[in-house]
Amino acid sequence: MKALVLEYPFTILVAVVVILVSISIVITVIKPELIPRIQIETDVKYVCVQYNNSKINFQNLKTVIYGFLKGQCNSFFAVLEEGLSFDDIKRVVNEIDEKIQVIEFQRCSLPETNTGNVYVCCKKFFGIGEKINITRREIKNSDVLICG
Repeated sequence: MKALVLEYPFTILVAVVVILVSISIVITVIKPELIPRIQIETDVKYVCVQYNNSKINFQNLKTVIYGFLKGQCNSFFAVLEEGLSFDDIKRVVNEIDEKIQVIEFQRCSLPETNTGNVYVCCKKFFGIGEKINITRREIKNSDVLICG
């Protein structure tokens, strides 16, 4: 009689373990990469106007770059309060959109063809107090040019 009393909780415990293992296997097989992320687009046009012709820190510059990549800003000029490297720009652009390439460029003018890329002109590091200019054409899939 005592064996029957222990048989039911043991059966329930085994069933719970089997269910948990099967759920974890299903989650690892599906993987989060296959589930699309929900893209929420934020309107930052006001930020581009607000920080234009001013001193700007790195966090606010990230917001401005977001505006350029989403086609909300077309021309921007500011003085940097913090140093900015080519790798910083690359990391920010990849956080916003992984498909966009960041390319070093040797002249401060937009290329003739538009591929939706970001071009950084003429140096790998922009120091504190340097002026930075960001431009894009007012067309779909326009390139973004960042010049120092």
